[in-house]
Amino acid sequence: MPAINWGRNHAVTRQRFGARFAVEDTGGAATYAEVFDRAAGLARHLIASGIRPGDRVATLMRNSRLAPSVSYGVQMAGAAEVPLNIAYTEAERRDALATAGTTTVVCGPEHAAFFRDHGIATHDMAEVAPERLTGAGFPDVAADLPGRIGFTSG
Repeated sequence: MPAINWGRNHAVTRQRFGARFAVEDTGGAATYAEVFDRAAGLARHLIASGIRPGDRVATLMRNSRLAPSVSYGVQMAGAAEVPLNIAYTEAERRDALATAGTTTVVCGPEHAAFFRDHGIATHDMAEVAPERLTGAGFPDVAADLPGRIGFTSG
């Protein structure tokens, strides 16, 4: 099975549907262009920090129009997303990170201090600038690498 380049893949969607609304929350709506441009900014940020295809990156985001950008950004960097439930206790967060083998998290500013205090490389989405997604410069990801590692309660 051939490798996939998520940056190029999502750039096609951005080009085709960029002006259309993709997601909405209580703060308003975001277009596909806005969602994917925020994702591209995060992906570049993660790659610059040393994230490579196959690495595990935890995410802790409230339901919002920013959450899809975080997932797409981790994906475009080639990493496996480890989504953490917003209702997890601090102990559950630590256990999930250890089980998944991740030392990196993307979160909002309200959670950044917790992860930094526990020695986790923390990327606060509020500090990541969007970048226009053109598809260039993103890694090819081997088909046998994990894309998401999820924890369930049952």
